[in-house]
Amino acid sequence: MDPVLKVFDFSAEFDSKLESPPIPDNTLDNRLDSAVARAEDPTTAGNIPRLAKALSDLRSLLGPNASFDRLSSTLSLATGHGHREVLKYLIAENVPITADAVTVATIAKDEWSLDLMLNSGWNIDEPLGLTTPSALALAVEDRALVSWFLEHGASPNAQCSLDLTPLSIAVQFSSMSIIRSLFDYGGSVQYGQLLHYAVRRDSPDQQDVVDLILNKNPPINHVMYQEHPQSYFRQRMFGLGTPLHEAAGKGRLEMVKKLIDLGDHPLIRDSCGEIPLQRAQKAGHDSVVAYLGQITANAEWPVHQFTDGKETTGWS
Repeated sequence: MDPVLKVFDFSAEFDSKLESPPIPDNTLDNRLDSAVARAEDPTTAGNIPRLAKALSDLRSLLGPNASFDRLSSTLSLATGHGHREVLKYLIAENVPITADAVTVATIAKDEWSLDLMLNSGWNIDEPLGLTTPSALALAVEDRALVSWFLEHGASPNAQCSLDLTPLSIAVQFSSMSIIRSLFDYGGSVQYGQLLHYAVRRDSPDQQDVVDLILNKNPPINHVMYQEHPQSYFRQRMFGLGTPLHEAAGKGRLEMVKKLIDLGDHPLIRDSCGEIPLQRAQKAGHDSVVAYLGQITANAEWPVHQFTDGKETTGWS
């Protein structure tokens, strides 16, 4: 026999009963999901005794010091169905207050629930999402609800991951009286790209809103998000420009003239490399093209362009 083969035991028996790998135990997750479902049903029905039993079952699964994060949906359900006592009970049981619950209460104009959440530790300026700066941003078209938020300390300058504030949304969509109130409570043109959003406003009083903001000396030659790099690089693929780009793209000749008179430069390039004239040309706004064509022909290029080296790559 080959000396190498001598090291093998050819008489050994093969054990066909090899141990199988352990199967992941999902039993606990399934039981937890079932317990959460048992909590959601009485929440919807407004039945506190049944809800208490469901929470007791969940606590027995998780332990006495367990977090009730899994029950976040119940706050939205209680708020949406107007079950105030259930909402009080859930918060007292340390079910966390979520952005969804705050959103439901705000849309429903439910000041009672908002007040309860605020007194239970909710941060009134907490962002509700990547593009929702705070609950106040959802309320800016309702006079009474705006007053409630402002009187309870909400900031018109609260931001989310973008430089977007409740006042940003207000100058595009709210009434002049609400916009003035937001400024009275500390709103500032230093946040939220206010002039850009005001130029986008589609209402007969747009000029008045723009004038209100211009009187507060915002930067008129800044590309959108110029002073908020995180926002700029996240949004540059959408063609971020100056307020003049916005007006030209919308075909608003009188607004274009106003901005030019105030010093908005016609040769600043946006994040896609285009000047305002090109925006108007693409959108087919002939009167703006005719006006900006002459202005642009006589203008000198700015010494520095913010977008140099920062233009969109096509995918970001």
